[in-house]
Amino acid sequence: MQADEQFGLVMVVERMEESLVLLADYLCWELSDMLVLDLNSLRNKFKKPLRQELRNILQKKLAPDYLIYRYFLKKFDQQVEAYGRDRMAVAVSRLRDMMAVLMDLCSFIKKNAPQLAGKYRPSSNKVEGFKANGDMCSLYTLPELSFLSLLRQKQRKEITIHKEPGGTLGLYRTSKQYLLRKSLGTSGLKHHYQCNIPLHQPILNWY
Repeated sequence: MQADEQFGLVMVVERMEESLVLLADYLCWELSDMLVLDLNSLRNKFKKPLRQELRNILQKKLAPDYLIYRYFLKKFDQQVEAYGRDRMAVAVSRLRDMMAVLMDLCSFIKKNAPQLAGKYRPSSNKVEGFKANGDMCSLYTLPELSFLSLLRQKQRKEITIHKEPGGTLGLYRTSKQYLLRKSLGTSGLKHHYQCNIPLHQPILNWY
């Protein structure tokens, strides 16, 4: 499967905590980098139960999607096994503890979308958002488009593009910034991230 070659990790929404642990391990990040809020959750008044008859119809019409889901769910289980069930349980527990500390520190208050304003308001009135205490905590409450805009502004300041003859595009890490440059002598952009990779070598590549 081509998608299997392109995605080293596919996160499973109903197993988000395990997904975040695997993502931290995959990127060599700390668990504290994986703290998230459940944004864009549909408000209760808009939730409707799905009848089994309709579920059966959807499974037939979306058969290819179900096949892909089951394939990556099986792969996800294998990755959890490779990580270690006991180790995963400890990591999930640590993640929950850190999330509880963050919730207490930031005093997050769940709000309906119409109750939020500006960059903190979700694009749909049917979902929920959060209000937080303090600017740093408010970063967690930004909807995806607002956060993406903020991230792009930061990247424009920290990413330097160097044009060099030949080679393929890669992402390099320096001590203070990410350096986007040509990976000389590289062919076939495949993901080959390694935690112990030297700073001057590419840490992430794409097709």
